[in-house]
Amino acid sequence: MSCHTRKRLDHTIPVFAEWDATYFLTICCIPRGMNTLCRAERALEIFRSVQFYESLGKWSVRVMVLMPDHLHALVDFPFWGDMSRIVGDWKRYLSNQLGIRLQPNFFDHRLRRDESHDEKWKYVKMNPVRAGLVKNAEDWPYVYESPRTR
Repeated sequence: MSCHTRKRLDHTIPVFAEWDATYFLTICCIPRGMNTLCRAERALEIFRSVQFYESLGKWSVRVMVLMPDHLHALVDFPFWGDMSRIVGDWKRYLSNQLGIRLQPNFFDHRLRRDESHDEKWKYVKMNPVRAGLVKNAEDWPYVYESPRTR
C-alpha cells in the first residue's frame, strides 16, 4: 500500500515577474475545521507580527483576513525578497510564539497586470460572508488593512 505525498509547491518568484507584483496567499491551520485564528487576543498578536514584518521591510500586507482555520492575504514582497523564506519565517514565529499549528506549505498566486486588485480585495474581504460567519464584510473583526496600500 503506497502513501500519497503532496508535491511541495515552488514559491520562487519567476525572473519574468514584475518586481512590484502582488501575491494572493492562503495559509491553512492544522487541524482544519477548528477555530484556531479567530480569537481577539490571538488576532491582535498575529496582526502585530504582520506590522513588525512590515517595519522590517520584509513585506507589505495590503489586506489579511483571518478565518477560523486559515487566512487569506494580498501581499507585496520586495524585489530582493524570498517569498518562501519570509512566509516560512513568519509561520515559524506564529508556531513558536503563539502555538499556532500551520500546514507545512501555503498557496500563492501572483496577480498579473490584467487581474483586478479590487476584485481580489473584495474576494478576500467577502470570505467571512461566503462562509456564513457574518452578513456584511464590515462586521468581521479579524481583518488587517494596511493604511499605506489599497
